Amino acid sequence: MKGQSLTDNIIIRHVLPEEVIDAARIEKSSLSVPWSESELTLFLKNPAGIYLAAFSAGEMAGVCGCYAGAGECQITNIAVLAEYRRRGIAYALISRLLSEAKERGCVKAFLEVAENNIAAIRLYEKIGFKAIGRRPRYYKEADAINMTLEDICIF
Repeated sequence: MKGQSLTDNIIIRHVLPEEVIDAARIEKSSLSVPWSESELTLFLKNPAGIYLAAFSAGEMAGVCGCYAGAGECQITNIAVLAEYRRRGIAYALISRLLSEAKERGCVKAFLEVAENNIAAIRLYEKIGFKAIGRRPRYYKEADAINMTLEDICIF
């Protein structure tokens, strides 16, 4: 199964409160500054928040979230377990996230990504995000690249 695309075999849906432990585990395994279980629990309760998970064969394989409001979507986090990377899961999660943000009236999307996370930057560029700025020392190990998608209507 390694290297095989999983996008046809995954289910993407909203994270349930009882799944916060699994989501936090994925974030911790993937992100330099992961959200805690308590932060994710609060995020799920926020009416502006959208927090999705991708499941493969019943296992949570990846998560992503955003705040959607006032016509804008701020993507907060995207994480995929190492064994599921490079199989289209992050792309599928972001596509669904942007579709839901669009349904809520968002027309633009924003995110920050570590300058040394080349795979993520390439993914965001593939989706249509463009670099618009930089935040020095935003992450422990790197500057952040600010990116925007000016027109969510492509999803």
